[in-house]
Amino acid sequence: MLLSPAIGLMHRLRLKNKFSLSVLFLLAPAALIYLRDWLPQFSQPLLVIAAFMLALGLIAFLALYLSIRQAIENILTAVKAMAEGDLAARSNLDTPDEFGLVSVRLNEMARETGRLIKDVHAAAEEVASASSELAAAASRVVSGANAQNALSEKSTLSMQHMQASASQVAEAAERSQAIAEKAGQLSENGTAIVKAAGDEMQRIQGSMISLTELVSSMGQRSDEIRGIVDVIRGIADQTNLLALNAAIEAARAGEAGRGFAVVADEVRKLAERTSNATGEIGGMILGILEEISAAVAGMEEGRQQAESGVRMALEAAEALQSIREGAHSTMDRVRAIADATQEQTRNSREAVQSMADIASMAQENTAASHEAASVSQYLETLASDLRLSVQRFKI
Repeated sequence: MLLSPAIGLMHRLRLKNKFSLSVLFLLAPAALIYLRDWLPQFSQPLLVIAAFMLALGLIAFLALYLSIRQAIENILTAVKAMAEGDLAARSNLDTPDEFGLVSVRLNEMARETGRLIKDVHAAAEEVASASSELAAAASRVVSGANAQNALSEKSTLSMQHMQASASQVAEAAERSQAIAEKAGQLSENGTAIVKAAGDEMQRIQGSMISLTELVSSMGQRSDEIRGIVDVIRGIADQTNLLALNAAIEAARAGEAGRGFAVVADEVRKLAERTSNATGEIGGMILGILEEISAAVAGMEEGRQQAESGVRMALEAAEALQSIREGAHSTMDRVRAIADATQEQTRNSREAVQSMADIASMAQENTAASHEAASVSQYLETLASDLRLSVQRFKI
């Protein structure tokens, strides 16, 4: 009955920590003064005082217990909400004691943690976006590397074909050089033969003593000249064939054979002039034969025909000399073309080796690009996991 007023007062004041104890200590003297008037009525006043002090201590202990329990429950509620991811939860305990200080520090920690989670969430979004862009860039790099690899392989095949073509051109140039050398030798032989024919015609011109001997000798020499003309015609045909083959090889060589095509055209023109000259020589020889047949009618006419034969032989010698010089010029040009094609073949081999090295590097780049794409995809997965982990927090 004596404790009920103090307990009611404690509940009304909702005593907390040190403030509750202060109130109790202030009320204790008043209670003792109140009991002083009642003590004479008791037989053992000390026991009453002791009981009162014990009751007062129990009340203080109960007040302190309830206050501490309420503070701890308040803090535990906030901590539980934070542990479940609600970083917006706060402890509303506002007391000037240690529990109040813990509540303030807990709220500060929640705010800082929320700010940190917010920064981590923003960073996770940026990492996810950057990893997506990196994955897309890596995919484009992989596509480019694959295209570069295919292009390098195609270029390597093209260079190998060009090397094979250059080798064929070099072989054709060597054959053309041999043919040109043979044509030059034949032209020199033809020149010597024509020169011998001219000398013979001069001897015939100086010796017109016997018409029979003259006709017989001129007939034999005319047959020799006809054979020489056939030889010259054959040389012209071979030279024309050489020019045709050279033109074909120049066309196959493309841009590298343009100069060789010009030389082949000049050789063809020279062969045509040679053929025309041999035709003219053949016609002249037929004329000589006709004149020899008519020489029986008169020595003078035979002498004039002999002079004409000498003149024709000199012209033929000059024509053959031109053919020989043209053949030598052709040999020099064909030799230069052969050297150039050999150099082109060597360069083609080096180009093929370079393209092979480029293809190997392209394959290495492709492998590195695939590895970078895998790393970017893994980074994107990690960023997504981090974003999901952060999203469970309520800020």
